[in-house]
Amino acid sequence: MISNNPFSEELQHSCYEIWNKILNHRFIFEIQQDNLPLNKFIFYLKQDHIFLTEFCKLLQTSANIANTKEEIEFFETLINNTSSLKCLPPPMDRFLSFL
Repeated sequence: MISNNPFSEELQHSCYEIWNKILNHRFIFEIQQDNLPLNKFIFYLKQDHIFLTEFCKLLQTSANIANTKEEIEFFETLINNTSSLKCLPPPMDRFLSFL
C-alpha cells in the first residue's frame, strides 16, 4: 500500500505511544514551564554536544566512502544542516568544559 503522507508522519503514526511519551517527558515539561534545573540543562548540553560531534563524524565517514557525487553531496548537506558551525568547533568545547 502506498501512502500519501510524508515519511515523518508515517513514522510518527507507527510510534504514537513512544512519540507521546517523548512529548510528555518531564524534561520537556520542565523546559516548557521554564523551571528546568540548571544542572539538568548543563547535562543535556554536554550530552547533546557529544552526540552531535559523533554524529558529524559518522556523516563525514559516510561522505568519505560514498560512491557517487550525489551521495557525497547528500552527506555534506546533512553535516551542514546538523551544525552550521561545522560540527561544533573547539570554542564550544571550551565553553562546555566550564559547565
